[in-house]
Amino acid sequence: MAFSSADSRFRVIAILVIVILVRQCLLTIDEPSDVGELFRLYMCGYALYANEFLLLKKLTVPALPSTPQRLLSGLKLLFSPRLYVSRKAIPPFDSKEPNYVPTRSKFLCRQAIRIAWMVATYYCIFHRYSLRILVTDYARPREHLLRRLPQVSGRETIVRVYTAFKEHFRNYLLMSLGHSTTSLVGVFLFQDDPADWPPLYGSLKDAYTVRRYYSHFWHRVMRTAFVSNAKFLLFNLLRVSPSAIASRYLVSITALAISGTMHSVAFSTSWRCASLRPLWYYLSIASAILVEDLVQLGYRKSMASLSGKDTTPRANESGTRAVSKLPFHHAKGKYLVGSEDGLGSSLKGDRPSPAWRYLGYLWVISFECWAIPRTVYPQLICNWQDRYLALNPGEPL
Repeated sequence: MAFSSADSRFRVIAILVIVILVRQCLLTIDEPSDVGELFRLYMCGYALYANEFLLLKKLTVPALPSTPQRLLSGLKLLFSPRLYVSRKAIPPFDSKEPNYVPTRSKFLCRQAIRIAWMVATYYCIFHRYSLRILVTDYARPREHLLRRLPQVSGRETIVRVYTAFKEHFRNYLLMSLGHSTTSLVGVFLFQDDPADWPPLYGSLKDAYTVRRYYSHFWHRVMRTAFVSNAKFLLFNLLRVSPSAIASRYLVSITALAISGTMHSVAFSTSWRCASLRPLWYYLSIASAILVEDLVQLGYRKSMASLSGKDTTPRANESGTRAVSKLPFHHAKGKYLVGSEDGLGSSLKGDRPSPAWRYLGYLWVISFECWAIPRTVYPQLICNWQDRYLALNPGEPL
């Protein structure tokens, strides 16, 4: 695939074969386990990534002097989604020294230590000392929160917070464990450059808005694949003008919708439990980001009106728009609301005051504790019912 010409018909055939293989994998590996879910997500994500580099961007392996170099370049193109992501959008090894790259020995030691503590943490938190949850803790109407807020008990609050923490921290550990293991193998056995294996996640200190949680802290492995497929749907199929005012927001919403659809397909371990709730969750993220931007815009206009200054962003000499200093987002360079791909493009920026950050952290935690249970609770109940029916065939629930 990687060595075929950009306009080769073989690329279309390759995409069809990949889709068929992904479908077969989803039908075969239907166990609702952590590793099974991660593998199904990887397969669905790879189909999107393959469509990006084969048909949308039509990437090819550059001409290199030796066959081993071309082979290595082809493998990187096939299995490195972050290969063409801007360095500014990838977390550095050291936040204080963005250009720092550890030596090979330091890198191997660091990754070995990370693997050890992540395995121990995963075993202790999710197996040895996990919170004992009853199926009644997930029963309706507990998935809803706002309309029954006065009725929420202490037990329900603990389970809700634990569920939100578990979903995020489990994915963080599994993704980081896979990344650290493959990077260890790549650097130790295949003599990769440690610079080719930058950190997967950013700093949690930057996650004081929902937008920044997913653009600055959370992994961005599938970022270019989501954005490229979203732009193709909007600009090529639906003929939306790229210069439209709302086009950047439409790209963000469509990319999040693609991500939600991918998670819905990957998490549907049985047809009876198939659900579009993951899609709802990712669309709720888009809604939260829109609310944040409106709040920031309102704050900026109110502060400007009190000070008597013009609120209209002006262009500087280089033609770029000036960035206003907002309480939740004071950034240097590109402003994430108006970034060229709608999902943010730079990890650089100054943090606001601690008071604003703590308020932002509370907002992000509250949002996740509201949104995740609405997505996860029905799926957990359905999976429990499937296990019960498998152990007790013929018995009613």
